[in-house]
Amino acid sequence: MEIERKFLTKELPFDITAYPCKAITQAYLSFSPTIRIRRSNADYILTVKGKGHLAREEFELPLSEEEYNRLSLKTEGTPVCKKRYLVPIEGNLTAEVDIYEGELQGLMTTEVEFSSVEAAEKFVAPAWFGRDVSEEKAYKNTSLLRNPKGALIQSSFLIAAAYPVTVMPMKQTSRGGRVCITDDMIRYS
Repeated sequence: MEIERKFLTKELPFDITAYPCKAITQAYLSFSPTIRIRRSNADYILTVKGKGHLAREEFELPLSEEEYNRLSLKTEGTPVCKKRYLVPIEGNLTAEVDIYEGELQGLMTTEVEFSSVEAAEKFVAPAWFGRDVSEEKAYKNTSLLRNPKGALIQSSFLIAAAYPVTVMPMKQTSRGGRVCITDDMIRYS
């Protein structure tokens, strides 16, 4: 059983590079049910996930590098790439700060796993975690893979609402929509 909460993080009040980091690449063999393969540094894992947001069934199976490479040829869409930093927090918990790369560059989330639903519901997140998006389908990795620009645009406007800046209107270009938030804060194209 996986029990976790996920937050949309805007900025960190510390140097994230001081903490252990994993380079993660994950891709999906199926979205329903969710079947994922992941490379985390030198570890390779196949994961099957059940339905749900806060709590859901999860089964993991270690893979060899060869098995991972063969399965990666059968995945759907572009893999999600991110750096995951492991930050110890109060209550003997670990905040997993994910800084996304590639099409999702500019997105940062923080996840915390819990031993029970009760512990997850009682958890009071530090202010730097940002907005709780645990129940929002748009921030599941399967959704991020399917619509990376949608998550970035949503994140931009949420950040803009919380931190006053000048927001320029979305412009349509031959390559798709473009969001520009001034004051050197966030720019996506």
